Amino acid sequence: MFERKVEHDQQDIFESLESARAFTESAKNTGVRYQAFLEHLDDINLPGRYLDVGAGSGTLTAAVAKKYPDVHITALELSEIMVQVGEEYIAEEGLQ
Repeated sequence: MFERKVEHDQQDIFESLESARAFTESAKNTGVRYQAFLEHLDDINLPGRYLDVGAGSGTLTAAVAKKYPDVHITALELSEIMVQVGEEYIAEEGLQ
């Protein structure tokens, strides 16, 4: 019924901590990427809990947490490298 199709394997991109950190720097410095999503959250006004699946290094998670400090966010990521970089980034932003 459903066919899984992998378009791009990010594991190849983030083979090292350095490449994952570089991606995170790029993502957090281009906040325009998330602007429409954050505006949509304003429109739907759903307080409470959010789930970020495939959170990467947490740049979107951090943007949501900064904008909505009263929500609880659970971020899921399979890549161990991205989890490590995400933990560093979230700590750096003071959002643990």
